[in-house]
Amino acid sequence: MNDEYSEDDLNTMTVAQLREFAADRGITLKSNGSKDEVIATILAAGDDEPEPMSDAEQEMRAAKAAPGERVEIMVHAGGGPEGQDPVKVGLNGKMFLINRDQWVKVPKGVLGILDNAKQTVMEEAGTDADGAIKYRERTVRRYTFQTR
Repeated sequence: MNDEYSEDDLNTMTVAQLREFAADRGITLKSNGSKDEVIATILAAGDDEPEPMSDAEQEMRAAKAAPGERVEIMVHAGGGPEGQDPVKVGLNGKMFLINRDQWVKVPKGVLGILDNAKQTVMEEAGTDADGAIKYRERTVRRYTFQTR
């Protein structure tokens, strides 16, 4: 039994609260389970602590909670051969194709995905004693964008 909650604590919650409680802890429930089944599943999960959610997972959960909430964004063109191509973003099983340098409205979760998209670039860091060029890695945003 987990020190954080007891069976008595769980019995005071509604089914909706229990489902949210389980989701926060990464516990998978049957979609049509009764309150007793939900409680049993939570208790059976015991002391298994889920991994903390990443920022992207938190954004996706927020997007599911408020799917109608939209933001207006513009993804800027980038350098290189793919810098003019539309940006493909998947959110909750739906794909979004975002044209660059145009204002578009997208679900708020798409913003979180773009914000968390990173890439590693190599940049010159001077030369060593033999005159060979030294490089260092730097993590940068994959896409530059703005909101309004």
